Amino acid sequence: MAADFERLKHHKNFIGGQWGDAASGGTIDVVNPATMGSIGTVPNGEKQDAQAAVDAAADAFETFRHSGVTQRVQLLRDLHSALMDNQNELAHLLV
Repeated sequence: MAADFERLKHHKNFIGGQWGDAASGGTIDVVNPATMGSIGTVPNGEKQDAQAAVDAAADAFETFRHSGVTQRVQLLRDLHSALMDNQNELAHLLV
């Protein structure tokens, strides 16, 4: 399990279907409040990162809104499968 968490120490933003750092390159330490030790980093997103995410979401919506019910149901089923396939790792991250 330790190896799994090692790869999760340095998070990235997911914008427009791609993982990336904050435009500024800055990061923020994530601190475990029980030990006050750093458990990883996250991008220090700023206004341009938020705007890029909003723009990407608007672009995605233009395609998604024209999709049919069958396609939307399949997307939800795929999401459910991904959550179930990774439920142990997700539980450890959330706890």
